[in-house]
Formats: sequence, C-alpha cells, structure tokens
Amino acid sequence: MPRGRPSKKQAILATAQALFSEFGYQGTSIDLVVKESNSSKPTVYNNFPTKQALLHELLNQAIEDAEQQRCELAKRNDISLAAALLQAFELITHNAQHLAIYRICYGERHKLDEQSSQLFADYENALRQWCEAQLQARLPQTNQQQAFAIRAICREGLIIPALANEPAVSRTQLEQLITTIIESAQV
Repeated sequence: MPRGRPSKKQAILATAQALFSEFGYQGTSIDLVVKESNSSKPTVYNNFPTKQALLHELLNQAIEDAEQQRCELAKRNDISLAAALLQAFELITHNAQHLAIYRICYGERHKLDEQSSQLFADYENALRQWCEAQLQARLPQTNQQQAFAIRAICREGLIIPALANEPAVSRTQLEQLITTIIESAQV
C-alpha cells in the first residue's frame, strides 16, 4: 500500500465517525456506512461485524487520542493549573469525534451494549484520573470535594453547552471559578 494512503478500515471508521456525529448511533446503519464509505458490504462486515464493533473501535481510538493529548498538556509548564484543566475539557468540545461520543453515550445510552457503556466509563474515568493527578501534582492539598467541583465546572461550562449546541460559559469566568477553588485549597 502506498505510504500515507489511509487503509480501507480507517476510511470506514472515518465515515462511521462522521455519520455518528451527524445522525447519532440509532440514525446510522451499516448500510449507510457501506454507501458513504464507497465500500462493499463484505469489506465493512469483514472489518466490523456489527455497528457496535464500529462504535467500540471509535471509543478505543478516542481513549488513545485523549490520553495522548492530555499527556502533552501535562508537560506544559507555561500555563496555570486552571487553564490546563480547562484545556483538557476543551479537547473534547473542539473534537467532533469526542463530542459525538458524548452525544451518543449520554443521549443514546439505553441503546448501547454493556461493552460500549464500559468503554465510555473508561473514557470518563481516564479524564477524571488525569484531572486528579494534575491537582495532586500541582496542589497536593486539594480534597475530593474540590476536585469534584472543578470537574463539574468544566463539564457544565464546556461540555454540556457543546452538546446542546449552545455557547460555552466564558473561559475567563470558568478560570476564575476554578482559581477560587484552587485558592481555597491553598489556605
């Protein structure tokens, strides 16, 4: 295969991701993935025997992608703790694949299998653990309630508005709220 050319599997995944983003899990069929990816049914089914298998692969890719991005973010010493925490959540809201996963896993949770639900829980837990690790590394006296409040501020100020296609709370306001909690932990 020529260098740089995406594999058929990746093309199918990219198509499925775009369709899940636009139509949701329920509104995306394997037939639609076949049609939009210009693939044959056997090719799609050989790579992904079910629509859930497609979602599982997209979830696994999102977990890896998010971990890599947060790892890079953790290396940055040129931004405040509040800014780093906000950026971790902005990585979700500025990425169509990650936002589609949230829409599916929040809005269509009742239609998902146990493995999909567990993969999304793993995705969420990795974000929570990263936030807690950042807080502990830079502000060890932070307690569980403060960490929870910071994550809630980020989720309510960034992710929930993005899911509803509404404007996010201003970054300045969010950073001020988080900074207030951080300062209370330093007392």
